[in-house]
Formats: sequence, structure tokens, C-alpha cells
Amino acid sequence: MQLSFFTDSDVVNVARSLVGHFLFSNVDGLLTGGMVVETEAYCGRRDLAMQKHLIRRPSSIATLKKQGGIAYINGR
Repeated sequence: MQLSFFTDSDVVNVARSLVGHFLFSNVDGLLTGGMVVETEAYCGRRDLAMQKHLIRRPSSIATLKKQGGIAYINGR
């Protein structure tokens, strides 16, 4: 997917489109991956759901403020 896909202002469409795709990473020579089965869409500071998310998971603040195309993976 092109970077422009991830920076589309229709965040709900981006989130829906990701479900069913596969995400892979290669960190220190270890290839891992899996299928996207759930997404969340936040559209900025006025989004009340985003504010609630940040209260529950303050560690995700830095990732949510980055440009689209950055993955935040919650390894619960």
C-alpha cells in the first residue's frame, strides 16, 4: 500500500480496509507477522473516543501523534 493510503483523512475507511491484510516486521533478523483482525480509528484531538483511549493507554500517545503509516501494536 502507498503511504497516501495511510494519510487519507477518512480514518474509518482506512481502518476498515486494513482488516484481513497481513502485517509483517523484521526486527533483528526475526520475521514475525499476522493478519489484522481488529482496528481502531481516531480522527484527532476533537475525537472523544481518542481521548478515552489515551486515558486507558497513555503509552500510545507518541504513536498516535505520528504521520499515518506507523503501526502501534498492542501485544496483549
